[in-house]
Amino acid sequence: MVLAGRRDGAYESLAALASELKIHESVRFVGAVSDVPGLLNAVDVSVFSSRSEGCPNAVLESMAAGLPVVGTNIEGIREVVGVAGTQFLTRVEDAEALSEVLIKLAKDPVLRARVGAENRDRIREKYDALRMCEETAALLKQL
Repeated sequence: MVLAGRRDGAYESLAALASELKIHESVRFVGAVSDVPGLLNAVDVSVFSSRSEGCPNAVLESMAAGLPVVGTNIEGIREVVGVAGTQFLTRVEDAEALSEVLIKLAKDPVLRARVGAENRDRIREKYDALRMCEETAALLKQL
């Protein structure tokens, strides 16, 4: 397991939990990542267990990289993954359900590939940068 992100207040408690659960040898805390595409190419699934998000850039990047996304069923993530992706979202406080979804994807490379391809297609269709800029410009022009 690779945990990426700033080493802020959560880092110490997560490192302690990994030691307590005796999984510290299987967990890598890589901190802030400057080579996001390199990280995404090295993993099989992206997990986002946020309690609140707007439009999470990391989810968009993971989907664009062709990865399945497992996460909490909050508005920002739900909107990005779309209806098909909600099957991989769980309640915020349900760690067991989150682990079940991860195990399902870990055991099924065909499912991971299919969902990853669907995610890449969704990003190209719905979150294309040029299209989004054109839509924003048209909206501003109407206002």
